[in-house]
Amino acid sequence: MLLRHSIKISSLLLLGLCVLIVGCGKKTKTKIMQTEPYQQPISVTERFLEKQTVACETDTYCPNYIAKIVVVDGVNSYRYCTGFLTDENTIATSSSCLPSLMRREQQDCSRDIFIFFPRTTNRPAERVGCSKVIQFSALNGNDPNLWRDDISFLRLNKSIPYRRQATISRDGVPNNRLFTTWMVDQQGDFSALIKKSTCQAVHNNYVNPLVTGYSSPNMIFADCGLTIGSTGAPVIDNYGKVRAMISKGISQSLISSIHKFGWLSEPLREMAHGTNLGCAPTVYDDEKLDERECLKELSDRDIAGIRDSMTSFNILFREPKLKLREQLLEKSQYINFDMKLTTHGNVQNVDVLPKCFKPLNNWLPMLNIRNNYVFDIELPNVQFKKIMDGSGRVSGLVEEGPHKPYFVQFSVKQLKAIKKSMVWMWNRIDNRSFPDISEQCSTSLL
Repeated sequence: MLLRHSIKISSLLLLGLCVLIVGCGKKTKTKIMQTEPYQQPISVTERFLEKQTVACETDTYCPNYIAKIVVVDGVNSYRYCTGFLTDENTIATSSSCLPSLMRREQQDCSRDIFIFFPRTTNRPAERVGCSKVIQFSALNGNDPNLWRDDISFLRLNKSIPYRRQATISRDGVPNNRLFTTWMVDQQGDFSALIKKSTCQAVHNNYVNPLVTGYSSPNMIFADCGLTIGSTGAPVIDNYGKVRAMISKGISQSLISSIHKFGWLSEPLREMAHGTNLGCAPTVYDDEKLDERECLKELSDRDIAGIRDSMTSFNILFREPKLKLREQLLEKSQYINFDMKLTTHGNVQNVDVLPKCFKPLNNWLPMLNIRNNYVFDIELPNVQFKKIMDGSGRVSGLVEEGPHKPYFVQFSVKQLKAIKKSMVWMWNRIDNRSFPDISEQCSTSLL
């Protein structure tokens, strides 16, 4: 009996000890949870976005519809562009700002595109998310000359009724017109300024010869002062309406080619491709300023053909050459002179040579000389030169030097006998002869 009693007491003591241990463990666990609550870790992208800032340039008021757009483009890789509100739920930017995977209708952009508006006189700085891509340009190929348009519209993740909204104009882009643009100037990884500058529209130039009128689908703008982040910047007229959008600068390879030509008469201006909103599709309407021009073919073949035409000596100097030929016909009553052209790069030298005798019956019977006849003449000293101005426009320059004096001799005896003669031309530095010149004028000079 005593032994069973002792075992019972020991069991009760052991049970009590276990209860005490378990109870203490629960109190300890509850205490830890109360002092160290669980926190969701902040992503690398979010830390990057938290540091982003954008502001108007010092002492400058900028429209409160302009925004900096940050695009996630891979791991630890970001793009910066400019955007502008078109209504309280929509922002426009360049399609080339978006990675190719984002150029899809109704594409979710909530984790890829982020919009930052600056503080202005009546609005604080704020960050807005992107909900989806509602319209985009396809951007076929890599040559911006062949992009019919470069524009995207993004739906925001919330309405912004308290900022102004830019108005898109279908009035086109006239040649040489000056416009205002507001663009993001990203300075480093985080901070950016919104910069104001002036752009000039340029038509009919070598850079993009497909830009021929105010309703051409894409445009060239000069002296915009491009920045890191200028893609998507609005090009604004004097009424505050958006006429176009900056796409991207012209390629360095094209710039290098132009410099290698040696045609530039002045420094080449900074130029950028742009989208003409007189033609580009929008989410608001499908109007076009001039449908035929807006929908014209854009191809490498067309670009090459127009460039060949605008740099052709025959086309550039058609009128000066016709005028010079008319003048040469009046130089002598005996001989028709014509031009022989020699091309060296952008220069075509003119050499004036005898081509044929004027109809012999009109003057030979009246020439009372038996053998050789000599007369003096002054011939024009001309060269044709292709030049390109700072806007990439090619033009022709006719350079005239002092006239060249020559003595000219031919054989009257031979002309009367066989209706052709050797012709000699000479001066102090030049002495040449031309055999078998007759009154039959060939179409070319040897």
